[in-house]
Amino acid sequence: MLGALMTHGLKPGFGLFTEQGDIVFTYVFGLILSNILILLLGLVLVRVFVRALQIPQHFLVAAIMALSVVGSYSINGSVMDVLSMMACGLLGYVLVRYRFGVAPLALGLILGTTMEEGFKLSLHLGSAEGNVMLFFFSRPQSLVLIALTVLSLGYSVWKEYAQRRKAA
Repeated sequence: MLGALMTHGLKPGFGLFTEQGDIVFTYVFGLILSNILILLLGLVLVRVFVRALQIPQHFLVAAIMALSVVGSYSINGSVMDVLSMMACGLLGYVLVRYRFGVAPLALGLILGTTMEEGFKLSLHLGSAEGNVMLFFFSRPQSLVLIALTVLSLGYSVWKEYAQRRKAA
């Protein structure tokens, strides 16, 4: 949802609902309405969807690839868009094949510029106060986020170590 709002030029933050409330609430109402319609269509067309599962996979893959190429070309009429789509598809395949999370990559691409702007602003504020490191590591919010990050990474490493030890 954040990515969709940002593509429409809306900046997420505290003033989003007060400054751009008409657009945001229209968007939220549309999401609720579309979910209700999808539920109704899903209940009515469930038998048709089950029959679609009987289509051989190689036909579905070919149709999806053809529609993807046509769709990416039709946006700007550029072959470079098709090549970019294929490169991203190949990257996505490699990431899924080697069990990397695709969702964090997508979030990073969508929210990366906003995070970078926030980081630059933090660096400027820190340098204005005299010491950037003290600016980052003396605030309670920063310390809580750093502690949660360290705990999360530590738990992931410990869990992986325990699984390998149990397997051996």
